[in-house]
Amino acid sequence: MKMQRKCNQELVNGQSFEPLIVGSKNLQSLKLIRCLGDWDKTLEAVGNSNHGLTEMHLEKIQWDPMDAGAAGAGVSLDNPSQAPALSRWKFIVSQQFQHLLDKTTPHVLYRWIACLLLVFIYVVRIYFVQGFYIVSYGLGIYILNLLIGFLSPQVDPEVQELSHGPTLPTRGSDEFRPFVRRLPEFKFWYSITKAFCIAFVMTFFSAFDVPVFWPILLFYWVFLFSLTMRTQISRMIKYRYVPFTFGKQLEQLEDVVLEEDSPED
Repeated sequence: MKMQRKCNQELVNGQSFEPLIVGSKNLQSLKLIRCLGDWDKTLEAVGNSNHGLTEMHLEKIQWDPMDAGAAGAGVSLDNPSQAPALSRWKFIVSQQFQHLLDKTTPHVLYRWIACLLLVFIYVVRIYFVQGFYIVSYGLGIYILNLLIGFLSPQVDPEVQELSHGPTLPTRGSDEFRPFVRRLPEFKFWYSITKAFCIAFVMTFFSAFDVPVFWPILLFYWVFLFSLTMRTQISRMIKYRYVPFTFGKQLEQLEDVVLEEDSPED
């Protein structure tokens, strides 16, 4: 089989496909979309070994245009030396920041500990200044919206059931399918952390300190949270899914054990 097109999208370990990409001599189209890791060596190897590559699509990946300038015949890249100094500095900073984010990907526990520490600092700041309640309310609504995406499947089960029938396993003999979130865990953590950082900076500007009666905002947010979680739990029960892979996997294993232990007719 001769592979002519390859597309990697939103993969944490996408570089494991490097031997396949570099070894495909007939590769004509390559797409790398939001894949973590350093792709400089891969792009350089593709440019040296494959002269038939005519299309390359790179979106939000870590690479250096100076090292990957020769990646494939027919692929034109701008010369970074002609770019303004400010643009080059912005590019370098963004790439270094993305590189640091890539390194934190496997450290889930430490990432959330740092996030909780940031939340604690923000709460202490609000307690001492006794203000900026409207900022905290907006922050709470934003986190609630992120939580909905984190607990929801990538594909709406109601729409998928109407179009293709039920796809979630209902018996122990069914194939195990891990839960795929609409909002991945890393993006969920990054969005919350960034939101708290922005809200913390806003507390130093009096223009955002709008006088409000904060108990009303707190009551309204609790009401929205309760209503949202009630709806979300109802959907989980209706479509029989758990927003955590280990929960479904444990249930799957228990069903299999019960079937193996039951006597045959």
